[in-house]
Amino acid sequence: MSQPSADLPHAAELGAFVGNSGPDWSGLPGIRRQPKVMFEYGNIETSSRVESCADGYRLVDRDRAHESTVAEFSHTDDVERFIAIRDGSRRSSGLWFPGRATAPDAVTLQSDGGTYVFSWGHGDEHIVRAFGIPEASTAYRLAWVRALPLEQVMDVVSASSPMKRLAVHGILT
Repeated sequence: MSQPSADLPHAAELGAFVGNSGPDWSGLPGIRRQPKVMFEYGNIETSSRVESCADGYRLVDRDRAHESTVAEFSHTDDVERFIAIRDGSRRSSGLWFPGRATAPDAVTLQSDGGTYVFSWGHGDEHIVRAFGIPEASTAYRLAWVRALPLEQVMDVVSASSPMKRLAVHGILT
């Protein structure tokens, strides 16, 4: 499933949403992207990047000299939604699903030792592996908005009341 170096499909929109600047919305200013890196955001001290890997795509966080994989994805659209939910610069502090962290019925969840694996779809199965509780929280939200286009996910994430925006976009809660 690994692809040659390329931008994410919605790199410009997502780059603007996470605070990147043009003209290269998919990268950090003055930093040359490595061949497998499809998207980077953050700053010179702390950043995140999406890179292609054998199982699809991986999101890696870097804090000075330490790097860690926070999640892996089978599809680029899931990576984009995850980043918008987790790191959107206009992200609202409004609550999603207060008091409950559940996945929709159509989503399978398995957890083992701090790894949370979410999957959905038949034929073209989507798989998201989240490593740790904060990332699993983002993956739960991703599971609910998995069918929404990125633009609508950014609308939900930016809203003062995400629950109301989810309802507007047809996500029954």
